Amino acid sequence: MTLRIRAPCHSDLRTLSLSFPRPKCRTGSEAEWCMKMLGVTIRRLDRKRLGRYLPDLCLIDGKAFPNNAWHEENFSCGRPKKLELSLIVLHRRRTVGYLIASRYGRARAHIHRFVVAHNFRRRGIGTRLLRRFEEKCSEMRIAEITLESTRSRYGANRFYDRMGFLQISGSKLVMYLTRRGKRSLRRRYSGLFPSGHVVVYSK
Repeated sequence: MTLRIRAPCHSDLRTLSLSFPRPKCRTGSEAEWCMKMLGVTIRRLDRKRLGRYLPDLCLIDGKAFPNNAWHEENFSCGRPKKLELSLIVLHRRRTVGYLIASRYGRARAHIHRFVVAHNFRRRGIGTRLLRRFEEKCSEMRIAEITLESTRSRYGANRFYDRMGFLQISGSKLVMYLTRRGKRSLRRRYSGLFPSGHVVVYSK
């Protein structure tokens, strides 16, 4: 953020520029403060908002995952409790982030997509978005949250570690793949095969 003021110097008026660093918010209280300062709100991604903001979702997803971007049919496909669990982040009626999740089994939820637009990162939005999702899961008596990442996503993986997620492997990972009908893809997962590139987090 840059503040410009005019100050007298001899007989002239000169413009002075004072630069302040962009706030980096990580804790819950800091994230709340940043959200208010930025004018950012989190809303449930219900059917009406999904239809309204679908082009924005596709645009942001394409930038976040250029090699594996979601298209309209990916966002629109039906999944158990998806419309109850998914969230969208808005800034002045524009999409700047989202979390797409669904329920599987009796008490488990899976995060399919979790993205904050590049220009809005490191401001506590991701922290607050995930906390809001966890609150929703608690209300719905969901006991476990899972998500998948890749070993090359260093920044995202550090964030998941910081938020209390743990990588799973061995028999627990096999159970996860069985529940989600993905055992045939097990060679992709580093928790079972060293050559695998996909990691699974659980909380």
